[in-house]
Amino acid sequence: AAAQSVYDNPTSQIQINAAVTTLNTAKSTFTATMIKFVPVAGRYYTIKYKEIDIAFSKSSSTSGIQLRTTNPSDVLQRIRFVADNVYPGSYWIYNGNNQALSQIYGNSYNMDWETPANGSTWNGYRYYLETINETDIRIKSVKSGLYLGVDATTDGTTVYSDKNNTHYWKNYATDYYSSASSSDLGLNASSSLTVEAGATLTINSATSVNSITVAPGAKLTVTGTNTLTATSGITLESDATGTATIVDSYDSPTISATVKQHVEAGRNWYVSSPVSAAGYSVLSRGNSVVTFNETTKLWETITSGNLIPGKGYIQVATAVQGTTGTVDFNGLTNSGNVTVQLTRTGTTQAGFNLVGNPYPSYLDWSLVAAANTNVLPTVWFRTKKTTGAGGGYTFTTVNVENETPIIVSNDASTTITKHIPPMQAYWVRLNTNPSTNNFTVTNAMRNHLLDAGNRLKAPKQDELRLIRLKVSNATNSDETVIYFTPNASDIYDRFDSPKMFNNSASVPEIYTQAGEEKLVINGFTKTEEDREVPIGFVTSQANDFTLTVSEFKNFDASKRITL
Repeated sequence: AAAQSVYDNPTSQIQINAAVTTLNTAKSTFTATMIKFVPVAGRYYTIKYKEIDIAFSKSSSTSGIQLRTTNPSDVLQRIRFVADNVYPGSYWIYNGNNQALSQIYGNSYNMDWETPANGSTWNGYRYYLETINETDIRIKSVKSGLYLGVDATTDGTTVYSDKNNTHYWKNYATDYYSSASSSDLGLNASSSLTVEAGATLTINSATSVNSITVAPGAKLTVTGTNTLTATSGITLESDATGTATIVDSYDSPTISATVKQHVEAGRNWYVSSPVSAAGYSVLSRGNSVVTFNETTKLWETITSGNLIPGKGYIQVATAVQGTTGTVDFNGLTNSGNVTVQLTRTGTTQAGFNLVGNPYPSYLDWSLVAAANTNVLPTVWFRTKKTTGAGGGYTFTTVNVENETPIIVSNDASTTITKHIPPMQAYWVRLNTNPSTNNFTVTNAMRNHLLDAGNRLKAPKQDELRLIRLKVSNATNSDETVIYFTPNASDIYDRFDSPKMFNNSASVPEIYTQAGEEKLVINGFTKTEEDREVPIGFVTSQANDFTLTVSEFKNFDASKRITL
């Protein structure tokens, strides 16, 4: 009743009408200025007519632009927009064959896809995009001053550029075209491509372009012996979120590129060169470059020459040194077999060699270890811990002798898997009396980063009986793993991983023993009632320590384990 009396009051009604007018004006202004479709350069879109699942394309047997049922495999429906410099706010519209949308028949309103040939003054290639709301746009021809639309909405209907503003289209930034092949894109020497994060560009034909930029997390694949050249260069970008990757099958370094690796100030970075001839000075964001000499057990400072592909290095910087940015490697990207010589000298910590992933792609350590049986099937990474875990450095360990890799991540600030990241330096250990000192990686071991959601081996992992022990001083912690698998023995073997010690006063260390070997991962063949496993503990600081079982899985309920 109170609301009705206000509504009936003429003065109140005038105020309400004025407020409504003000709101409508504000809405129109907001729609025109704030909700605006601004195409992302290089991204493909599907342009559908109104609410109908039908997009403008072209029949393979006729001229002109026609409505066709939306088809993810139709390259003529892969629409990208290129901003025009002559008429600000207008765009050229290209399809997946790099053909431009054009009014080509004199002053008529017929449309077609064509390779631009009329020069930059031809207005038949230019279109304004008028935003209606969050998803709807009108496409206005600069040449005709009218809109793109149709007379009917059936498959095969012709699209004209003489319609009124009631004809609108829906734009969809689509994942249909996150993967594309060079043979589908109609590339030429003037093409400049950006492969966005998560997308894959496959070079499946001889390709020559102006430039290719591969965003962090994007993938570039070259199949077979197809050639790839770019007049203005190929750039593999990197930032804090990830690094672009390239996979090819050349027998030797072939692709000329700039490969970037993001690094941050105030810490060491374990790196390896992804190009065949990079000078040591490229690692310039720290205060020195060192590598490990297994024979002398000393760190050597590099002051001249090139970085050796397949060898590991450290760009050194303390907490107050270095700069954040990218290290830019320029040259021919490594491809084909890459071999380094390993050594094993003395008895203390013998055989530990710092090597590196020489490719701008991931390495599958399972494949590397299977092909290099002269080294242990264990890889060690040295990396930063999470801030909450003390923020220092830690050794992480991955053993792939078992079907399910055994991983000790020790609070690493990054995800640890069996896949060695591009340009990552890592530790391997040469066996006693090896058949060869050669350590070789090949193209067959390379890949792009696997999807994080891959769980194909989860059932096998769940069957593994495993105990994970963790020691902590409330600031830093360390772990050791004991597991059981039928193929392991009860003595030191390839199912075991030696302990790499942090040698830090603030970090407690825990390990088990097999004979004289101190292990971070210890595999046994089966659980026996009377088995005893020696556990070692090291600290150089008086403190209070907590020993916990951080993982205990797949044991029978009747099994008792006593510390």
